[in-house]
Amino acid sequence: MPNNRPIFETERLLLIPTNLADASFIRKVFTTPGALRFIGDRQLHSLEDAVAFIYDRVLPHWEKNGYGNYTLIEKKSQQKVGVCGVFNREGLEHPDLGYAVLPAFEGLGYAKESSLRMMSAAKEQFGLSVLDGLTHPENERSIGLLKHLGFESRGQSQIDGYDYKTELFRIHL
Repeated sequence: MPNNRPIFETERLLLIPTNLADASFIRKVFTTPGALRFIGDRQLHSLEDAVAFIYDRVLPHWEKNGYGNYTLIEKKSQQKVGVCGVFNREGLEHPDLGYAVLPAFEGLGYAKESSLRMMSAAKEQFGLSVLDGLTHPENERSIGLLKHLGFESRGQSQIDGYDYKTELFRIHL
């Protein structure tokens, strides 16, 4: 358990706290066409950019909040397939559940499986009672997943760092 950060497990996945060794993978996840369209450009143009992103954003979030981004590893193949985590975002009243899966692994239920485990951890390990969920208004798959997970729509909201109004969802754990 790196720096006392918990590791979680599901039937098919290991959820490992993201660290500097994940830089190449983080760059890959956040530069897919879907991530660029629906999450936004994190300016991860090189491996160095990804290392800086983890060092400047991911690790400090962990230190400040005691939770953050997890890298999803498929148990069977040991491949990194996506990310999932709980994040405090500027302009949001409650922490946000976030996830992204590489295109090759979309539609296999990994976002759902990891989100359910992260929701459980948010309540049981991190002591949270409410989570928000944000998504691009055109991201029908993410909207469908949030609804399936039990999140309720709160309408559109302008959130700092986004140049469009996001769909805001909320769940009481």
